[in-house]
Amino acid sequence: MRDDGVSDVLDAILIIAMMVITISVLLLYGMPVIDTHQKVIRERNVVSQLVYLSEQLSKVSADVFPVSNTKFALSGGSLHVANETHVTVTVRNSTGVVLQMSDDLKSIEYTSSGFSMAIENGGVFGKTVISHPRIYLENGNLTVALFKIVGSGSAGGGLGGGITRIILKFNSTETFVFNESGNLTMEIRTKYADAWSRYLSKIGNVSVENEEVEVTIPFSRLVLTKYVVDVRFV
Repeated sequence: MRDDGVSDVLDAILIIAMMVITISVLLLYGMPVIDTHQKVIRERNVVSQLVYLSEQLSKVSADVFPVSNTKFALSGGSLHVANETHVTVTVRNSTGVVLQMSDDLKSIEYTSSGFSMAIENGGVFGKTVISHPRIYLENGNLTVALFKIVGSGSAGGGLGGGITRIILKFNSTETFVFNESGNLTMEIRTKYADAWSRYLSKIGNVSVENEEVEVTIPFSRLVLTKYVVDVRFV
C-alpha cells in the first residue's frame, strides 16, 4: 500500500512536470508567432487606412469635395506631418529651361516599432510603393501631380490603441501645360528614396544617392499640376 502511495505521488509529479514543460514550450514558441501575427494585422490595418487617406487627399485636392474628415486608428503607433520631403522640378524643351520650381511638399507619416510608411506626394510609400503617386507616362503624354501639404500636427496611439481625426481642406491648385516635346527632371529628397526609384525607373532614367532620387523623363506633351491641401489633426 505504501509503495502504491509513493507511485501515485510520483505519477502526479511527472504529470505536473509534463504540463509545465508543455506550457513552457507553448510560451517559448507560440508567443512569438502570436506577436508576429498581431503585428501583420496591425500593419495591414495601417496600410489600408493610409491608402484610404491618400484617396481622400486626391479628392480634396481636385476639389471633388472641399473638406474631408477622416478617422484613423493608430494601433499603438504615431501619425504626424513630416517635413522631410523636398522636390525640385525642371522642365526643358528645345529653347532651354521653361519651368523650374522647388518646394517642401511634406508628408503624412505613420511610425511604429519596426516599420514606418507615409503618404508622400499623393502616393503611399514604405519599403515598397504601396500606392502609386500620380505620375504617368503613356504614348509620350506625361502627367505629373505634385501634392503639397500645409500644416503640422501629430497624434500618438500608446499601448496599442488610440484614434485621431485628420481634416483635409482644399487650398489651391495650379496647372502648367507644355505641348512641345522636351524632358522633365525631378529631384526628390525623401527617406523613401529606394521605393521611389523602383517606381520611377519604369518611366524614366533614375539615379539614387542616400536619400535623394533624381529622374529624367522625356515627353511629347506634359501636364504638370501642383495641388495644395491644408492638413490638421483633431
